[in-house]
Amino acid sequence: MSEPNPIKTERRRARQRAKLPPDAACVLCGETTPEALLLVERCLVESHHVLGEGIAPELTLPLCLNCHRVETEGQLAVGVGLRREPRPLPEVLVSVLRSLGTFLQALGARMLVWAEQLAALITALDAHHPGWRQLPEARA
Repeated sequence: MSEPNPIKTERRRARQRAKLPPDAACVLCGETTPEALLLVERCLVESHHVLGEGIAPELTLPLCLNCHRVETEGQLAVGVGLRREPRPLPEVLVSVLRSLGTFLQALGARMLVWAEQLAALITALDAHHPGWRQLPEARA
């Protein structure tokens, strides 16, 4: 059994952080920890082709590997053709709508989670800092 080596550990973590932009985060789950976003030489923040790479290769969003797999499976499950292949425009539009529909469902679910987290924060602020609502920053 080897002994812990803090220098090697920090060097490894620095290499992991260097593979990601400073603000790297999964669009859906929000994971930002570099150690959590990397696994066995493979970056866990991947570019998800929202409409499928064959339709719009430039339209990507950063997703962690887990969310990326879920979203890609969602596209495949609804019949989205992800590869570049000549297709009639109506079929391309069907894929676009299906892709957007699956992604927006996932994004909508995440937005509901964020709304509940924000509501919990408001409740905590009311309980622990009752004057917070009078702050200029708290006004719309």
